[in-house]
Amino acid sequence: MRFKLFVLIAVGILCRYGGLAQEIHFTTVEPPKEQPWSGVLAMTQDPQGYLWLASKEGVYKYDGHQYTAYQHETANSNSLALNWVESIFADKDGIIWIGTFGSGLDKFDPTTNTFTHYRHQAGNAASLANDKVTAIIQDRDGTMWLGTFGGLDKFDPKTGVSKHFVHGDKDTHSLSDNLIRALYEDRQGTIWVGTGSPFPSDDPNGEGGLNKLNKKTGKFTGYLHDAKDPHSLVDNSVRAIFEDSRGVFWVGTAGDGLHTMDREKGIFQRHPYNPAHPEELSRPPLKNTLGYAADHITFINEDKSGKIWIGTFEGGINVYDPVTKKTTLYGTDSKGAEKLAANEFWCSYKSRDGVFWAAAWAGTELYKISPYQNKLPYHYLGYKVVHFTERPDSSLWLATDKGQIRQDRNNNRTMFYYKNAIRHPDVLFIIFFCFRDAL
Repeated sequence: MRFKLFVLIAVGILCRYGGLAQEIHFTTVEPPKEQPWSGVLAMTQDPQGYLWLASKEGVYKYDGHQYTAYQHETANSNSLALNWVESIFADKDGIIWIGTFGSGLDKFDPTTNTFTHYRHQAGNAASLANDKVTAIIQDRDGTMWLGTFGGLDKFDPKTGVSKHFVHGDKDTHSLSDNLIRALYEDRQGTIWVGTGSPFPSDDPNGEGGLNKLNKKTGKFTGYLHDAKDPHSLVDNSVRAIFEDSRGVFWVGTAGDGLHTMDREKGIFQRHPYNPAHPEELSRPPLKNTLGYAADHITFINEDKSGKIWIGTFEGGINVYDPVTKKTTLYGTDSKGAEKLAANEFWCSYKSRDGVFWAAAWAGTELYKISPYQNKLPYHYLGYKVVHFTERPDSSLWLATDKGQIRQDRNNNRTMFYYKNAIRHPDVLFIIFFCFRDAL
């Protein structure tokens, strides 16, 4: 107990004399050697704490050390419907909902190790709108919402019945586009739908845009790019939607499309990249080198310390600190704070232990960023310190094996040497506190 008390006192006093500095450091998490993935596309955590990873090679359950892989087996109906998995969600009961990119929705029960498949069925209005399921959320009422390439589905997990919300050319209150890449519920309970795709082959004739759903009426309010309006979206391909702990609402699109939104007024503030001031709030500089897709913001998230993470498809990650109002770049760029093997990021996740995860689009790179990488400030003295205390005038008094040291707020020190030095820590402790109380 005495050791624990000493540590708490030490941390408390040291915080007063310089504070704790948290560093960001990326640790690579290796995939299983026998069945590696070619990119993690989505992540979720179940009530037991297991992390579930979606990929083009199937689904992986990760306990922090080992993986359990779930993959499609042609001759086994009780297996994953398709290995290419775009979305994944663990509900409060521990059921894993898996959105595939072409074979519908899978329900996996880890306790019975069984899969239930839900597919689009032509002529059946109660089936899925489309078999490409790219986003899954469960709202505060327990209702499940599925984003597909055929519109938005309100899905009943008990019956497997879907109610469809789709675009109507003559209905201005319908979904602006049927291709959905992002779903989000804000703290007010509003469902937001990000539509459109930066991949030309996905949505050649779609309009895209951001949509706000009124759950009572089933009607949408759409927000689209307007070349004449600087407070509209930069681009209609909306991939990232996020509300941070301060209530700031973020929207990320293709192009130089980092926005904060005033939801009451329905207007957007753009945060473009400024090469003269790369430390300002923005996404990383545009790359657009791959040739088959426009560079775009793939995720916006917040870590345990309140920093905002802005992941992009080709430009790496920018981390914005709202306290210092400074942005730091991470990626393959040599100018970044930490050079990484990947620059094409696709998804992120914050697990309940505060660990932040970020995954690359193509490759095995899955990064783990722990919130516990703190550096304690220290002051080198050259003596062994056995006890210390703080006086009302904010001076720090330290008992060492050579004498007493007084250190003021500005780190100026005065040494009081022992005439007859006594080395035993307990004797030093008594001398120190008697000397302190006499001051």
